[in-house]
Amino acid sequence: MNTTQIQDAIKALEKKIAGVKGSFTLNDAASITGLAVDEAKEALDTMMSRYVCRLMVTDNGDMIYSFGSSLQRRGEKTLAEKMEQVGEWLWKAFTVFFKAWIAITLVVYFVIFLVILIGLIIAASQGGNRDRKSPVRLDGIFNIFFSIFQWRTATRMINYQMDRDGYRYRQYEPKKSYLNEKKKNFIASVYDFVFGPERVKTDPLANAKEVAAYLRQSKGIVTPAELVALAGWKMDEAESFLSDCIVRFKGDAVISDNGVVYGKFDQITRGTGEVDGGKIEHYWDEYEPEYEITGNKTGRNALIVFMNLFNLFFASSILSGFYSSRPVYVGQNDTLVLIFLGYLPFVFSLLFFTVPLSRAWKVIKLRRERDDMNKRKRVMKVIFKRNDKSASVDEIMKEINSVSGEKAMSQSEVETCLEKMMKDFQGETTLDAGGKVKYSFYRIAEQYAEAVRLRAGRKEDSKLGDVIFDSKN
Repeated sequence: MNTTQIQDAIKALEKKIAGVKGSFTLNDAASITGLAVDEAKEALDTMMSRYVCRLMVTDNGDMIYSFGSSLQRRGEKTLAEKMEQVGEWLWKAFTVFFKAWIAITLVVYFVIFLVILIGLIIAASQGGNRDRKSPVRLDGIFNIFFSIFQWRTATRMINYQMDRDGYRYRQYEPKKSYLNEKKKNFIASVYDFVFGPERVKTDPLANAKEVAAYLRQSKGIVTPAELVALAGWKMDEAESFLSDCIVRFKGDAVISDNGVVYGKFDQITRGTGEVDGGKIEHYWDEYEPEYEITGNKTGRNALIVFMNLFNLFFASSILSGFYSSRPVYVGQNDTLVLIFLGYLPFVFSLLFFTVPLSRAWKVIKLRRERDDMNKRKRVMKVIFKRNDKSASVDEIMKEINSVSGEKAMSQSEVETCLEKMMKDFQGETTLDAGGKVKYSFYRIAEQYAEAVRLRAGRKEDSKLGDVIFDSKN
């Protein structure tokens, strides 16, 4: 079929998306376009390479291509994702701006105000007999500081940590102090106090790399259930990701004799054998980094709070001095003093406390979500390790709580995880011989068993063969 025919067929299918709620079988596509079934499949495969698609199989063994109620191009961000990206950019811009302000302000103003305090103490001790109603004179001190600014002058390791619940996660190693390498850099502590420590970033292509490595190990066969185990997807998300992998690695969506949809990949398995691919790590074997408010020790936080409170107090005192009944003389630079030693440090000090306080609410929410996700991982691990992919609450609790170092899970926590997994993985409850309720995930068990059977009957074809042409010659 030529390119024009494919494009015409795709346009015809695109127009029918709303009417059929975005779902086609191969026969539907042939009926809509008037093409032969094989040609309709080619058009659907081309569509699948352009748009996000979920693959499903009916009880009768028919493949359903589901594009959703509206077409979404692969790699195209949704409106919510675009708004989130804008928010992230604005936060990053504010972070850069405020970090520069912190570097200049916190320590510098602390030193300035400290010198002013010392000057006031000295002045008070020398002028004890002076009339208490006479104006306070600070012009000498401020003239010294303004004269300073008139001179021209020349100008990522990762370690592992354990959180409070015993979950092991990756963390960036903090900058060391120049004076003591065993301690965290003070300025880095100040930045982390305001914005929080940087978390280990996830490679956006990590899942794709992991699947590629898994396919090379698994004779080019993968089922949605195995993608669930690798990345923690819900079943519908795994089915959509399977179509993405088929497009990315030039595979085929196939229905087995037992009615299980799977991806078959012939090209990705072949290579020189000398290239290290992605790391294969199941979803439940890696915990996300902890969400921390500051990442600093209590003593370091106390010092930072004291310095900022000191600045806030003096900035407030200077502002109140200008507007009080008792005048403050600072010479000819009263406007500059009001701005640079009053308003600026006052606004800065308020922001310095406001940002971490507002961020703390989000951190608390994210910690709760992370904790729920870690509990889900522990329950999934027990279920997926069993051949029949089923277990009772008591069996799961016994196995989970036998792991030393991790926080014990209660019966209600296990049941909550299982109820959500029932929806996500299309499970069901059954009764065992003793009358106990078992949570059974038959679709996952079926797909795992089918993957084993398919690989057993598939010859491994990972060799490239002999070189028959070399450009060097």
